[in-house]
Amino acid sequence: MQRYVCHVDWLGNQRELEVVANEGEYPLLGVGLLLGLDLHISYRSGEITIQ
Repeated sequence: MQRYVCHVDWLGNQRELEVVANEGEYPLLGVGLLLGLDLHISYRSGEITIQ
């Protein structure tokens, strides 16, 4: 397993993240970026909102 550091613009703020690379076919994004926020997913319309 390898670890990387990346910088992202997240909701108007620069965030530094640690990324852990795995051998899986479908990498997953951790939920750490969502702490303190509300995530709404409409499977009917396909709309996703983060507040």
